[in-house]
Amino acid sequence: MYKTSLYQSHVELGAKMVEFAGWSLPLYYTSIIEEHNWTRENIGLFDVSHMGRLEVAGSGAAESLSFLCTRQIIDMEINETRYSLMCNRDGGILDDLMVSRIGKDKFYIVCNASNREKIERHIEENLTPGTTLIDRTFQTSMLAIQGPKVAQMISKLLPGELTNLAHRQLHAGEFMGISYIAFRGGYTGEDGFEVVIPSTICPMIWAQLIGITIDDEKLVKPVGLGARDTLRLEAGLPLYGHELTEQIDPLTAGLKFAVCMEKDFMGREAIARIAKQGVKQKRVGLKLKTRRAARAGYKIFCEDKECGYVTSGCFAPTLKESIAMGYVDIEYADVGTIVSVEIGKGRHQAEIVKLPFYRRPIAG
Repeated sequence: MYKTSLYQSHVELGAKMVEFAGWSLPLYYTSIIEEHNWTRENIGLFDVSHMGRLEVAGSGAAESLSFLCTRQIIDMEINETRYSLMCNRDGGILDDLMVSRIGKDKFYIVCNASNREKIERHIEENLTPGTTLIDRTFQTSMLAIQGPKVAQMISKLLPGELTNLAHRQLHAGEFMGISYIAFRGGYTGEDGFEVVIPSTICPMIWAQLIGITIDDEKLVKPVGLGARDTLRLEAGLPLYGHELTEQIDPLTAGLKFAVCMEKDFMGREAIARIAKQGVKQKRVGLKLKTRRAARAGYKIFCEDKECGYVTSGCFAPTLKESIAMGYVDIEYADVGTIVSVEIGKGRHQAEIVKLPFYRRPIAG
């Protein structure tokens, strides 16, 4: 099992450690609900060093990634980041990832930990001559800093002029001789940054960040995988292995925005056929009329007919109600449709609602 550079730091903070995608990671430090609420109200600090970090460089980098990614890559500006998918030839999703252009012929990819080796092989098999792939995962660490107070306090948290960095933009630089890449974005529904730094200095940076106080009050607190999952679920964000798999295509997953049909890419023909025929199921949000949580794999019923399944669910700390995402047959997928979810030996009523469940309040 892999350990991040912060493993000992997590243990010293009393974290409940669990295995996730082959890595030992903190599930929580105090409680999932407390850490969830702290991130919604203040600043949460996440160790996301398990995620794959791949660098593709060379004269054919843009061409190679344009064929592999569903999103347009060729026209990306330097320091721009785009959410994209990689699909197999049948249109099934191999992974969802963030692609950043960090130079004219250099790209940086952040992929899911569970798919890193698969995506590496997939890229290497399709690289044009003169293009190389380097796995940066084990020589770097990655921190996510998320919450409504991040923007106003960023100069105290991170080096460089990052306050004016736009969403889905990045800044690569050096601070006191330390190279870093900072991306504006995140996976919580809140504003924030994700920062890649050398693993050797990550424990020092982590300690400095969680040590920041104002008027003797903590500004930043560590947050584990448990709250990361409830935060992303409230934000309606898909998780690979749950909402996304190789058996699910981008259109069924509701990710049409991440597919550019005006270019050639692996899986395009299959996705074009699906678009012409129409999807059979659709990813939906569910609000349950019970406080019990619907878990992945639970059956969804429409008019006493099994019509779908839950992919993720929890009792949402911010919303104070039970929510879930899942797939239902297209004829039952309209917002406002009443369905039922089988939990244990009973069925509980739920309403199909528009995603996301939670949107960050607009300041001012």
